[in-house]
Amino acid sequence: MLTELRAEVRLKAIDAIVARHPGDQVARNIPLTTAGLKQGPQYVLDGTLEDDSLALHFDGLKRTEGESRLGGFHYLPVLFHESRQIKKGRKLLLDVYGLVLSSLQGRAPAYGVIWHGLECKATKVKLNPDHRLAERVLRDLREMAGAASQPRLLLNDHCQVCEFRERCYTQAVQEDSISLMRGLTLKEIAKQNKIGVFTVTQYSYTFRTRRERKRESQAPRKHHHSLQALAVREKTIFIAQKPNMPTGKALVYMDVEGIPDRERYYLIGLRISTGESTSLHSFWADNDANEQAMWHSFLRTIEGFQGCPLFHYGSYESHFLNVMKQRYGCDPKILSAIDA
Repeated sequence: MLTELRAEVRLKAIDAIVARHPGDQVARNIPLTTAGLKQGPQYVLDGTLEDDSLALHFDGLKRTEGESRLGGFHYLPVLFHESRQIKKGRKLLLDVYGLVLSSLQGRAPAYGVIWHGLECKATKVKLNPDHRLAERVLRDLREMAGAASQPRLLLNDHCQVCEFRERCYTQAVQEDSISLMRGLTLKEIAKQNKIGVFTVTQYSYTFRTRRERKRESQAPRKHHHSLQALAVREKTIFIAQKPNMPTGKALVYMDVEGIPDRERYYLIGLRISTGESTSLHSFWADNDANEQAMWHSFLRTIEGFQGCPLFHYGSYESHFLNVMKQRYGCDPKILSAIDA
């Protein structure tokens, strides 16, 4: 779905660029060289820069004024992306492209452009004048490309949209890779690697129990990933802390689905258990205009269960409740059910 959405944004962006500029001002599918850029097209789409170790694809380049090795102009890097928000990874990629461009045109661009979101909005992004991080990314890529052996497998957040995810996951299971512990950050994994811990089994032996202090007995326990690894190794469930479960005439369980990037929601699922019976409810919003109706249908359903505990998995649902209260309001009488 993300791939299709990115392709849609890409087509919209290209159509908008071509519509604003005559055909001779837009070059497409050309190798990026200093001589080629000196010809000065207003836009370059789908350019490729190659050297002995890397081939780097550019979504686009945009011409702008300013002296460079090319003449009285230089180019800015252009990206197409489906996300409505511009996150750190996209900015870093623009920094890398800008650094590569500087070697071609003799000048580092100060800005880049991202066409993004369903609206296909073009946003100007300031590039980092400190190139050390971008240089490290390029250096790491070159080292990976020139290495005699494959780099160590490391699962990360990108895996969910990668075409090789099944192959990598199967390999990670075979190797018992520590990156299977999805709660661990890349920084923590690197820290464990430095002390020789590369597998889930090895990591499980780092867990150490300690005596609980009285003042800590009521405080929420910190989640130990090493204890989780121990549970996997021993195939045992460990109870870190016995929860105090609230009770009521009914137990209400909620799950919400939405588009986090746009902070829009399309489904609220409810399971209401009274002890004698269980009922399931689902409230849908086919588009943004239906979101308010979905919210009020949800409120009408839980209105009869004021004071009953509402269970959900994590912070996503809590954020949803706060956003919807502010966006569409809520009868104060029902707040007791929502806030329970």
